Amino acid sequence: MAYLEWNDSLATGVEEIDEQHRMLFKLINDLDAAATGEAPDEDAVTDAMYTLSDYVAEHFGDEEALMAEHGYPGLAAHHDMHQRLTAQTLRFMTQFVNGEPVSLAELTEFLGNWLQGHIVEQDCRFAATLGD
Repeated sequence: MAYLEWNDSLATGVEEIDEQHRMLFKLINDLDAAATGEAPDEDAVTDAMYTLSDYVAEHFGDEEALMAEHGYPGLAAHHDMHQRLTAQTLRFMTQFVNGEPVSLAELTEFLGNWLQGHIVEQDCRFAATLGD
């Protein structure tokens, strides 16, 4: 069973963004699967972390470009939220790559909770302005 399950309450109604959010769920699930097996595969974990990190950067860029295109007044605050998540995730990744103790379960829980909350509280708010 997947760690994170997508459900329609998370849909923003903006297909490009919803598709990217579903991919983020998949990538977080991939990281969780690589990290929580009986014998976690360090290479698979590393690959999953880098893939997730790259995709998050792409998604944040796409989302912020859409906000800019539509003159969303909350863009600066939204960008700051994205920056804080990126910084926290990079700290986890740096620790992992440097061989420092890292709780990957903590990382996937943090990312999953952040993503779900962010979608419902922030992304849906922006998407609602598109219909105005």
